[in-house]
Amino acid sequence: MSTRNLPTPPPEGPTVTTTEVEQTALPTAGAEEAPAPTNSPPAQSQPTQIHTIYREIFPIIADKAIDRDWSGLAVLAELHDLRTEYDADASRLLLTTPLVLSYLILDDIPPARFALARLPSPLLHHPLTEGLFNLLASTYERKYSQVYLRARALAEALSVDVDLSIFGPSMVKSFVASFRTRAFNLISKAYTSIPVSLAESYLGLPRDELLPTVTRLKWKYNPVTNILTPVRLQNTNARHIQGVVSGPSTLLTFDIVTNGVALLES
Repeated sequence: MSTRNLPTPPPEGPTVTTTEVEQTALPTAGAEEAPAPTNSPPAQSQPTQIHTIYREIFPIIADKAIDRDWSGLAVLAELHDLRTEYDADASRLLLTTPLVLSYLILDDIPPARFALARLPSPLLHHPLTEGLFNLLASTYERKYSQVYLRARALAEALSVDVDLSIFGPSMVKSFVASFRTRAFNLISKAYTSIPVSLAESYLGLPRDELLPTVTRLKWKYNPVTNILTPVRLQNTNARHIQGVVSGPSTLLTFDIVTNGVALLES
C-alpha cells in the first residue's frame, strides 16, 4: 500500500492574546491628542461709564457729608439737581441720596419729599429710591418703630454701594441719632411717666441700652413698676444726645406732641 503525500500545513504566525487586542485600543504612551477645536466667543469690552454732572460733583458732596455739613450739602445738591443732562442715569442717586438724608437729619420733610418726587420714572424702582421713600414715609407719619427698622435696611443697602458706602451708612446713623433726640424731647413734653416697653418702641433702643441712656439724662426708673419718669431736657442737653447735634426740633409744639402720642399709642 503506497503512502499518500499529505499537504504541508502553512507556518504558524505569532499568537495574538486578548491583552494585546485590548492594548491596541489604548493610545500610545507619550502620544499627544489633537486639541479639540475651540469656538470661544470674541472678548466683549466693558460698558463705558457715562461721565455725568452727578459723578463730577460727587467728591465735593462726599466731603460735605464727611464734615457733617448737612445744610451746605443740601444747598450744593439742590443747585446741581436742577441740571437735566442724564437726569435718568443711575448716577443721579449719588446726589439725591445724600440730599434726602440731609433733609431728614435736619427734620425738613417737605424738600426731602420734593427731591424724591423729581426723580424720573426709570429711577423710581431702584432699591435705593425705594429705601429712601420708605424711610421718608415712616418719618413723616412718625411711625417710630418702623423708622428704626427702615433706617437699618437703608444703611445695609448703602453699605454695599461702591460709591455711597463711603458716607451713606454714617449719614443714616446721624439721622437715627437726630430722630431719637427729637423723640426724647417729645417724651419729655408729653409724658410724666412712661412704661419701659413703650419707651423702647419710641426710642428704638433695647432695654439694656435704654436704661443707662435715660439714667444719664436724670430720668427716674422704678424697677418695681417698670416705669420711667422723664425729666424735661434743657435746650443744650436735648440737642446733644449721643453726641449728635440737631437743629431746634419742630416736634416741640402742642399739636405735634399730641399727634405723636396718639400715633405711638395707636
